[in-house]
Amino acid sequence: MGAHSYAPKKLDLDLKNRPSPPAKRSIEKPPVLELKQLPSHLRYVFLVSNNTLRVILNANLNKEQVKEVITVLRRYKRAIG
Repeated sequence: MGAHSYAPKKLDLDLKNRPSPPAKRSIEKPPVLELKQLPSHLRYVFLVSNNTLRVILNANLNKEQVKEVITVLRRYKRAIG
């Protein structure tokens, strides 16, 4: 078998002079989305009190379980994005 040499192309990414500014992260400025009807086994829960940053959880979780999930999601919301 013949040997193939592969030299990856170097991309010129000029991030400082890009034509449009980057979009704000959804944590900083959450998008406005309409709530759709979920199946009966799912429900919406909001990470922030003003009905933003919504997540979908199992409807069978009790209040304590929902509280624990929300606590973890709030703690790591920047990592989750």
